[in-house]
Amino acid sequence: MRRWQTVLVVSGLVLLVLIGGAAWLLIRATSQARERVVAYLEERLDSEVELAALEIDLWPLPSIAGRGLVVRHHGRSDVPPLVSIREFSADATFRGLLWRPLRVRRVRLDGLRLHVPPGGRAEGRAGVEVRPASVASAAFTQEPAAPQEQRQPAVVVDEILADQARLEIGTSRTDRPPRLFELHRMRLQEFAIEHASRFDALLTNPQPPGQVTTSGTFGPWNGQEPSATPLAGRYTFERADLGVFKGIDGTLVSRGEFGGRLERIDVRGKADVTDFEVKVAGNRVRLVSEFVTVVDGTNGNTELTDVHATWLDSALDAQGAVTGERGKRGRTVALDVTMQQAALRDVLQFAISDEKVPLEGLLDLKTRFVLPPGEADVIERLELDGDFEIERAKFLSLNVQKAIAELSRRGQGEIDAETGESVVSNLRGHIALSDGQARFSKLTFEVPGAEVRLTGVYAIPREWLDFRGELRLDATVSQTQEGWKRQVLRPFDSLLRRDGAGTIVPIKITGPRAKPKFGVEVKRIFRR
Repeated sequence: MRRWQTVLVVSGLVLLVLIGGAAWLLIRATSQARERVVAYLEERLDSEVELAALEIDLWPLPSIAGRGLVVRHHGRSDVPPLVSIREFSADATFRGLLWRPLRVRRVRLDGLRLHVPPGGRAEGRAGVEVRPASVASAAFTQEPAAPQEQRQPAVVVDEILADQARLEIGTSRTDRPPRLFELHRMRLQEFAIEHASRFDALLTNPQPPGQVTTSGTFGPWNGQEPSATPLAGRYTFERADLGVFKGIDGTLVSRGEFGGRLERIDVRGKADVTDFEVKVAGNRVRLVSEFVTVVDGTNGNTELTDVHATWLDSALDAQGAVTGERGKRGRTVALDVTMQQAALRDVLQFAISDEKVPLEGLLDLKTRFVLPPGEADVIERLELDGDFEIERAKFLSLNVQKAIAELSRRGQGEIDAETGESVVSNLRGHIALSDGQARFSKLTFEVPGAEVRLTGVYAIPREWLDFRGELRLDATVSQTQEGWKRQVLRPFDSLLRRDGAGTIVPIKITGPRAKPKFGVEVKRIFRR
């Protein structure tokens, strides 16, 4: 009995020593693991790393749990951390821990926050430089530039999962907040800091709000310049609500591909708005566009290197940029727009309700398009400055058609001729739109026997006309009449004949667009 008691006591002491030794080894391993994790991240991310706690469990399979991971790029405390994770966990296999590189099976992240600082090379850049579409497109066929120093990965993670994360891309503008993206789901595969990794994510775009599904490659991580980290992939942007921009409405769907660096991303894709509407007109049309753009992550500006948009039977081409201005909220869209043989009715859909379109024809237009930020409707903020020409222009109002036909007959001195088609020619001019008012200069059009030259303003929201100009006729004023009226007007022929025209009459057109008033400015005749 005493012998068995002695054996039990010795065995108990040995067991206690083994348990204590295992506990000591596990505590030491945990402490060393924490130090190694911190040292590895500091070296590879070129950052200062904090890790509040780390726990290791070896049964039944190796696993790690930690909390309070904070990564500060270059140790900076004056900007948000590069990475912060509230809690994380990882699991592996014994075999994976024995191989080099060390392989972790899965990592789960909770409370992930990413903040990419602006690139130092872009500091102070005020605007963007519009590049040819061919240059921008090259980004999709070239491999992303690799960092200067290539390293073999020390750790590879088969899969990283993060839900409800947040990505912030800092701007080089101190007066602007970072660009914020809510990442509802993110997955990285074959992840290593030293090489490119596959990713897929579901996120919300801030403006216009909509859901983005994306996948592609990310990395290798550029520790010296995080914003220069390369990425490439494809995206689908759905249910984007354009109604957040005052004055327009519609739901946008866009698909495309992208490539470049976090600070400067080339994007090529197609957008489709099935129900686009400018609210002042109230017409809904399908608007489809193909585009090549460059998004500058350092300041949020976007170069529109090549945009081709179509709607109904018309199309336009544009180049320009979307830029911010220091001290002002929002961004300005500035484009050089060209239209060739666009249906005038299609263009007027954006400014006039469908049943009120006054004119049809084929439009050629070259204009500067500027849309500043603001709370007012789009039509009140929009600025245009360009030249236009309309072929085979035809007024759709029967009253106006009759008036044009009458003008043509009298301009030719053919009072009794039959009424022909009221098609005008050489309708051209210059338009300057601002504050909801279209100011026309050098506005001219011709019909057989007559020419009209006008300058004036059309107030779009009020649909109000105020034009002044002159009517030039081939016939003399007396030839425009018959009977006794011709005899009465004959003495005035010399007064109104000038500059090679048979008659020049000062005219005005004023009043509501639906029922304008046409008149002769008699005072201008005698003043002249």
